Amino acid sequence: MISAPQIKSIIARLERIEGKADALEPYDLYRIFDQIDSIVAMGPNKRRSIWLMADRGTIQDFARYDDYIDETSFRSNPDECRRVYNEYYPQKDVWIKLLAYQIPSGERVICLDDAKIYDETIKTGVEYPGYFEQEELETFCFWLYNALQISVTRAITGQYEKDMQKRLPYHRRYGVIESKKYWQVFPERWSYFIADLPNEEMFDFLSDIVEQSNDPAFPIGDRLPSLTARQYYHYVAMLYKACGYGNDKKELENADDKQWYYHFADRRDGGLKHIDMDDPKAFEQWAKNKKGDGHNHEIVAGSSSSALWLYTRYSDKGISFELRSNAFGRTIELIKMYNALRREGVAVYLHHGDVIRSRILQTDLIGIVPSNVWPYHCELDFPNHRIVDFMRLPEEKGDQLLKYITWLPEEPLIYRFKGSYVVIDDEF
Repeated sequence: MISAPQIKSIIARLERIEGKADALEPYDLYRIFDQIDSIVAMGPNKRRSIWLMADRGTIQDFARYDDYIDETSFRSNPDECRRVYNEYYPQKDVWIKLLAYQIPSGERVICLDDAKIYDETIKTGVEYPGYFEQEELETFCFWLYNALQISVTRAITGQYEKDMQKRLPYHRRYGVIESKKYWQVFPERWSYFIADLPNEEMFDFLSDIVEQSNDPAFPIGDRLPSLTARQYYHYVAMLYKACGYGNDKKELENADDKQWYYHFADRRDGGLKHIDMDDPKAFEQWAKNKKGDGHNHEIVAGSSSSALWLYTRYSDKGISFELRSNAFGRTIELIKMYNALRREGVAVYLHHGDVIRSRILQTDLIGIVPSNVWPYHCELDFPNHRIVDFMRLPEEKGDQLLKYITWLPEEPLIYRFKGSYVVIDDEF
């Protein structure tokens, strides 16, 4: 019998190969698609999803197929292997999410736990000798077919929905928690989070941000009649200093504003460093350039989840700034920068300003995402909530958080009834 460690190993290998259709094409996939098609498709891409179950197998299976531990280390340190095995597979049943959909041209795709294992559009004709054990893929397809039959049958009998409510592990679910409750469980984290925000800065922000609407077309403050690169460098350097960026950097003691900028900003600046520093037309052309290096206005370099931007917005009323970052960890810096621009009197709009205010007041919500989901940019997974902060259920004190979490219901499984109960096949 195939077990979860081997299934997950096969999934990982199928995801890595280039020919997403070649490896599984020799098998009777029409029977698998027949089971998938018993679920009613949702949306224009005919999306279907369903939870499947696999057995966690033995610790020997884990030692053989998991990348973390090999059989040699299992023999030399069985206690460590058992610890990791129980950590990875604490329950006998292992849940695997299947997602199937069609692209506009009609070809079909299958994903297991977000890993694409089959895509009809990617055929190379290449074989993968040594990549899979003999009959391994046949056994895998047999498991996939039968696991689909079991889940569809349970849906027909009404048991599937009960399984979702009672048996689906918490670390595979979506939920929401009031940030106030989270901070109650982790008071030391709140103290660390708020430590660099003086009370005066906090009060200034909370009193000023209420004036802001949710429309960036209406910033607070006086718009500038013109703006040059030299002035932009000046404002950005002012923001760095407001956050204390240069406090421990001797090389910035005698630096000018432009040098400050290129110490912290992304240097893929779309040519900003080369324009006339005192020509407002040149700066406007740069600011409006949509074909730059993609990092214009990125005043603190980082990923899409950690960078910080100071955009310039031009209108017939003048020029304003928009300050934004998607990073929870940039909250205190955003507040200090926003306050600095407000004190300067220039027009500024703070992206998600109301959310940041709620974050400081502990009145916002945090989205809980499954352990296999990267906890960033998950807004679409919470269509009925305004949430921009996400986390996985932590191992530390996770049991204490459970009583405060509201779990989102699983997407209802709508199936096409095909007669009486499904009989599990003996062979594939």
